[in-house]
Amino acid sequence: MVFIGRSVRFGKAQMMRWFALALVLAVWTPALGAVRPHGRVHERVCTIVLTAGQAREMIAKHRLAEPFRLMKSAAHRFQAEAIGVKLCRRKEEYIYVISLLRRDGRVIHVFLNALTGKIVRAINAK
Repeated sequence: MVFIGRSVRFGKAQMMRWFALALVLAVWTPALGAVRPHGRVHERVCTIVLTAGQAREMIAKHRLAEPFRLMKSAAHRFQAEAIGVKLCRRKEEYIYVISLLRRDGRVIHVFLNALTGKIVRAINAK
């Protein structure tokens, strides 16, 4: 997506629109690399994947980190472009699953603690 490469500061309303778009893309495009022959990548880390509506509710309720900021940070760290974000739950912990696309076509899945923003795991990062 082009918006990751911009250096322009976003207003809160514009960031929320991009966040909503990212959630919609994450829900509608699970085939962008999240599927392996033996199942989905995130099933090993997450027990419940939340819908876009549930995600918005949990972000507000539990004061979770802003997913758009985490997407930008992960894209910069792994030198890739963010293509989707999902919020899921493992036991009582909320986790963002961020899908990144590298220039060589490789899809990276980064799992972040939704409260702290710290990386829990990264798949296909090397």
